[in-house]
Amino acid sequence: AELLDGLMGDFPDVPQYRLRFANALIGLGVVYREMQRYDDAEAAYKRAIELQELLIERFGAAPEYRSGLAMTHGNLANIMRLTGRRDESEPHVALAAELRRKLADEFPNVPDYQSRLGRALGNLGRFVAERNEGADPARGVEILLDALTHHRAALERNPDHPEYRTRMRFDLINLSTTYLQVRSHRAAADTIDEIITIAPPSADTILASAAILARASVLAADDAT
Repeated sequence: AELLDGLMGDFPDVPQYRLRFANALIGLGVVYREMQRYDDAEAAYKRAIELQELLIERFGAAPEYRSGLAMTHGNLANIMRLTGRRDESEPHVALAAELRRKLADEFPNVPDYQSRLGRALGNLGRFVAERNEGADPARGVEILLDALTHHRAALERNPDHPEYRTRMRFDLINLSTTYLQVRSHRAAADTIDEIITIAPPSADTILASAAILARASVLAADDAT
């Protein structure tokens, strides 16, 4: 990282050095997160965001630059959630989704942009449903349903892509959980069927699905009495 910092200073008109330095900081942030050095991870991500924003400002809004910026905002939001600052992370969650949506709108035939928008909206939907103040599960359901339209758009163009299926399955779980918050137990149960068919389920997915179905059964019984 220090070498790239020096190159960036010596050659300020070469965007590749800024991009590589930002990517190095992102990688460093990931390592710090795995080591549970959250303050260091946050500092690395914030510095990367500064570089990415300057890169876009100086050299143009290339899709690669914007996609990287969206990813870093998402990473920073995760660190804030891990350190108990969920509400502080909201602007970063929302901005990541906004950046992803612009890319998906500009390049509707690129399935990766659709899939990544779906994942960003999935994060936003769960945040809205679970925020510490002003939680809005009904709005969370709307956002998650929007997320799934983009996951499906990605899979229409590349139906066998395992990562696209994994991302969609994750947000189907998010949706079914959010349905429970609004007591839509039938919708939650119906969503489980799609979770099982979208990709080979892991042990964690099976356990999560079973827990959702159990909770849906309890809600159904409560509503019947």
